[in-house]
Amino acid sequence: MTIYYDLTELFRAERSRVRYYGIARVVAEVAYETNKLRDSVVWVVFDEVEGRFWQVAPKFGAASASGLVGLDMPGRAFPVPMHGARASEKPLRRFAGQIANFYARLANAANRKIRLRYLRPVRVGEGRFFTAARPKLAVGMLETLRKDKSPASVHVLLHDCFALHDFGPSATAFQVNARDDNSVIVLAADQLIANSQFTRQDLIAKASEGLLPPIHDLPVVRLAQECRPDGMVASIKLPEQPYILGVGMALGRKNLDLVLEALQLILAAGQDPPLLVLAGAMRPRTLSGLLVGRYRGLGQYVRMVVTPPQADLIELYKNAMATVVPSRLEGWGLPIGESLWLGTPVLAALTSSLPEAGGELAVYFGPDDAQMLATLIIRLRDEAGYRDKLAERIRDAKPTLRRWSEVASEMLATIESLDPTQDLPVAGSHH
Repeated sequence: MTIYYDLTELFRAERSRVRYYGIARVVAEVAYETNKLRDSVVWVVFDEVEGRFWQVAPKFGAASASGLVGLDMPGRAFPVPMHGARASEKPLRRFAGQIANFYARLANAANRKIRLRYLRPVRVGEGRFFTAARPKLAVGMLETLRKDKSPASVHVLLHDCFALHDFGPSATAFQVNARDDNSVIVLAADQLIANSQFTRQDLIAKASEGLLPPIHDLPVVRLAQECRPDGMVASIKLPEQPYILGVGMALGRKNLDLVLEALQLILAAGQDPPLLVLAGAMRPRTLSGLLVGRYRGLGQYVRMVVTPPQADLIELYKNAMATVVPSRLEGWGLPIGESLWLGTPVLAALTSSLPEAGGELAVYFGPDDAQMLATLIIRLRDEAGYRDKLAERIRDAKPTLRRWSEVASEMLATIESLDPTQDLPVAGSHH
């Protein structure tokens, strides 16, 4: 049975500095392992500009620039993304999007000949089509498969449904778009797969609230804790003083607010807090909060490392006092697993999927308890042997941590177990 594996997240990420974070990393890791497990894989990308699928010939492992999966195409071969118009969009933003799309079409038309040297038109035929792309990308794929009357069964990995929390009469355009995209996927996919038990329960809850259509059988394939090096040499200059690490942390749902409040409490107690290193995308709101906002006195205790490559990120993990993951909502929590894999203690919020990713190895605090987090940070720094004891426990447990090969194997088994002709019960029902 042919597996059509969607690499669109990587196709899009090649035009960005942020290549293998979050969802793109999941796509790459599972693709890398799937390539070792199956010969009958057709690697495809969806071209939203032309509304069609292309077959690609990725390179894997050491042959790729990322050490995982590479599409091995020059920059001009990757299409300029189009702005997707939404009914809920404000007129000015819609107009700006139309202008951007005009120039994107010109650029894409000019580069089409280059693109066709590396891409081959493909129709998704008999077999299984799998995508782990963001919903807003997956919707276009599913609509194209329906329009082309593809006989393939459609399997979609869902990462979260955060946008549907606090959904009400004043829902934002982002929330409305997320609801609409996820609804299309629920109705069009033959099989939905959740990345954690929490995501499964969350999706079922949103369907029961009427925010999503009824969800049928919803298997879970948990993500991994493994943190794989990419073969590159780290070039980062590490801080000389002790530091705690936050990966992809931001104000709001990611709850950077709580960590900054904990640092303020340490200062108020007459102590200097350890350095907080923030690794990830540059976020203007975070900068604003540290420069002129309520946390402006903490700037000297915060260092930002913008989108570090994998080798640098691994060094940051290894040398941190601890990794802090304070998020209020996560579908899985890759930084927890990566930190544990590399032997570094984790302080995590006791909420959503984080206990699934951290198990008994992480140390937990309440997502609103800045005092508890401050106490844990000081204990890690000042109590003799406490960090070493945590690190030893993590080291002893490493053989039990989950690998990406397990994720890929379970994903394939889940996809291939589906009989599309069978009526499935609604998930969460008692029937």
